[in-house]
Amino acid sequence: DMPAAAFADLWQTVARGEKWHGYVKNLRKDGAYYWVYATVISNVRGGRVVGYTSVRRKPSRTRVEECIALYAKMRAEEAATSAR
Repeated sequence: DMPAAAFADLWQTVARGEKWHGYVKNLRKDGAYYWVYATVISNVRGGRVVGYTSVRRKPSRTRVEECIALYAKMRAEEAATSAR
């Protein structure tokens, strides 16, 4: 359910060496979903990115509802663009 643009923004941001913040809908092993507010940073050793660290927090229900609507709109726009 995550729009491709959300993950593209995450990877572009950390590739520039910047900190990324955003709301992520994750899939659990049992097939249910849960939402987190994530902060992602690059782990740099010797000037080279060797991994990433994500700190996740429980978002407010209000923000989750906003993201559900926003992400649905973004996915619809992505689908319309790819259908052209």
